Amino acid sequence: HRIGSVTKTFTATLLLKAADEGLLSLDDTIDQYVKGVPNGDEITLRQMANMTSGIASYTEDKQWGEEVFADPRRSWKPEELAQVGIKDSPLFEPGTEWHYSNTNYVLLGLVLEQVTGKPIGDLYREQIIEPLGLKNTSFPDPADSSIPEPHAQGYTLQGQSDGEPADATDWNPSWAWTAG
Repeated sequence: HRIGSVTKTFTATLLLKAADEGLLSLDDTIDQYVKGVPNGDEITLRQMANMTSGIASYTEDKQWGEEVFADPRRSWKPEELAQVGIKDSPLFEPGTEWHYSNTNYVLLGLVLEQVTGKPIGDLYREQIIEPLGLKNTSFPDPADSSIPEPHAQGYTLQGQSDGEPADATDWNPSWAWTAG
C-alpha cells in the first residue's frame, strides 16, 4: 500500500543527513535554493520541516483539488505542486504559527535534489530503503502509477459526487511526491 505522509519522515531524514554532511544548513533560507517563495529570505529549511514556515499547502487549494480528481492519473511535476502552494502564501510570518503544509516537503525535496545532484527516488533508495533492508518499499516513477504485486486495493470517496467509492489503487501518486 502507499505509505502516504510517512514519506515526510524519509524526506526529513535526508534533510538531516544532508545537513550532517555539510551540504546545507537547517538555518539556510528557502530562497537560497528556490526563488519566488513569499518571505523566502526569512523562511528556514528548519521551519519548513517543522511546519512553521507560513507556506500554504497546495493540497488545500480548491482549484488544484478539482484538477486532481478530474484527472487522477495525471503525472504532476513537483515544481507545479510548489507553485500552487506558493501562490496561496504566506499564511503567516515565518516562525509565528504552525500549519501542516505539503508544499513545505515538496520544496524540501527540490532542495535535496539540488544539493545532492541526484533524483529523490535514488536518494530514498540509496540512503533509506536499501540500508534498512526495506525489500518491498519503493518510490514510484511519476510515469508509472502501478503498485508492485502483491498489494491491497485502495478506495476513496474523495472527489466522488455520487457517493460511491472509487478504486484509487493506480491513481498517480506524483501529486504528493516528497510529501507523501
